[in-house]
Amino acid sequence: MAVAANKTGVVAPSWVVSLSPRPQSEIGSFALTPSKQYDLRAPVSASERATAVANHEVETVFQSDGRAFSSSSTGLRDGLTGAVYVVGLYEEGLLVCNP
Repeated sequence: MAVAANKTGVVAPSWVVSLSPRPQSEIGSFALTPSKQYDLRAPVSASERATAVANHEVETVFQSDGRAFSSSSTGLRDGLTGAVYVVGLYEEGLLVCNP
């Protein structure tokens, strides 16, 4: 609410994740041996917030405590170039991350 009110020095965290369907051939084996931890390359793993599911893989694409980029609302990864584009609800401009 403080970000929406445009209070000085206030930021909101940003977290962009990618959800990718697993191939049907992997779903059965995943269900037999569910991993409690996933997304381990992220500063804060998504596995700390949500349980793993068999039919989708979750990967953190961008994460910030709000100081680097605040209030992310949409993230897009270009499949050809690998670039990531993020917009923030109360942020000015567009964040572009190149691989």
